[in-house]
Amino acid sequence: VAFKTSSSKISSQFDIAAQLMYDRIVHDITTNASTDTRNDFDLQTWNKKTTGGLQDQDRVLLAKLYRGANLVFVYGLDESTYIADHVGVPRYAGIDSDVSWVDQTRKQV
Repeated sequence: VAFKTSSSKISSQFDIAAQLMYDRIVHDITTNASTDTRNDFDLQTWNKKTTGGLQDQDRVLLAKLYRGANLVFVYGLDESTYIADHVGVPRYAGIDSDVSWVDQTRKQV
């Protein structure tokens, strides 16, 4: 699904940033395809649970979906970012309004 179409207009700085990140991800998607390494997700040993609202069944489902994904683009970084990193999503990008949370997350993934 393309982010921008000929009939859509980008109206805010957030929209511009989102479009730039989307374009970068789509452009780079094939770069990591041949070196793809994935990891299993084990709920019993998972130690990065946050208070963002994920239940255990959500974690398992999300890990399964992420394990099969070539790229993930999210609005808002949280535990799902850690799950994506753990299972080895080749290309992951996200936007979050909390600069300190983004900095903290970058240090952990």
